[in-house]
Amino acid sequence: MKGEKIRADKIYHILYVVIMSVIVTLVVVQILTATSEEKYPVKVGCILNGSVSEPGWNGANFDGISAACRSAGLELSVRDNVPEDEMACLSAASSLTADGCEIIFLVSYGYENYTGKLLSLYPDVRFCVTGSETMDDRLIYYLGRTYEGRYLAGIVAGITTETDVIGYVAAMPNNEVNLGINAFALGVRKVNPDARIKVVFTGSWSSIEKETEAVSALKSASADIIAYHQDRENVPAACEDLGIDFIGCYEMAGDYSAHCLTSVECNWEKVYGNILRDIRNRKKITDNIYWPGMSEDAVELSDYSEKVSLRARYEVSFAAEKIKAGMNVFSGEIFDNNGVLRCAEGEAVGDRSLIFGMDWYIQGVEIYEDK
Repeated sequence: MKGEKIRADKIYHILYVVIMSVIVTLVVVQILTATSEEKYPVKVGCILNGSVSEPGWNGANFDGISAACRSAGLELSVRDNVPEDEMACLSAASSLTADGCEIIFLVSYGYENYTGKLLSLYPDVRFCVTGSETMDDRLIYYLGRTYEGRYLAGIVAGITTETDVIGYVAAMPNNEVNLGINAFALGVRKVNPDARIKVVFTGSWSSIEKETEAVSALKSASADIIAYHQDRENVPAACEDLGIDFIGCYEMAGDYSAHCLTSVECNWEKVYGNILRDIRNRKKITDNIYWPGMSEDAVELSDYSEKVSLRARYEVSFAAEKIKAGMNVFSGEIFDNNGVLRCAEGEAVGDRSLIFGMDWYIQGVEIYEDK
């Protein structure tokens, strides 16, 4: 009996050693895997259609991606002032891939036209686009939910206007621009159902001449507040010259008067930082869409001008809290400007429709042609 007990003890000891060895091995593998993922190398490329130093879209995006890369210890390679044509875009991408970039951000709407060729030329590179005209499983669509900020800006405009005519200078009628126009108009009409939003399309992301002409035409059409969606701050400059109140498109770089009621701001460092973290850790991005908003502190309004009333500030604060709590701006009964019901009471427009299907305008929006 004693011999059997000794043999049993040996067997238990051997089993214990084997089990502990397996556990230790699994723990070591997990640690090594985690360490490997944390150190997964990513060199980041970025293509801009303007200068890294200019205020507005290009400068804000460059500052954001630069800060995100510094925080993550990643190397950033940038090609700026790249025209939105095929040869220039492909040349810039070729240069970045030669530099070893494994992910490239195409930071302008026009570059999206060449994503098919880029994906075929560089199948191992991740491409991220801000435009939403092309759908491909290999592309990552990213942007801040700036439309939430435009909705709040619309509330400011709707309460502040005295003529009930509000102007909007926009580059072109693509999904993202139309989404911003509609969100702004929803905010305006939430507090001022009689207001009209007159939109002028310039056909360009930046044109001093066309944007100045658009501001002048909108003033002649009785607009006393003008919002815009352009790359540079040409509209604010024109508004200051003519003494018209305006709302900024992105973080404002200029030294403006009280005519600058507020501005929509996007935390680009957070937008880029989160997407780089997820890609670096090989985390799958749901539906290849990255679109943080107010609930993630990625979008907000800037400080108010003294011309913005206490009522407007209160209404914006109330709406902002609802958005942060999960309210979809595009919910409830919504008619387009042709009288077609686009969203019924108790319903909401889903993200994919907002991103890829915004080819209509809500009630109250007028496309102003006489410019």
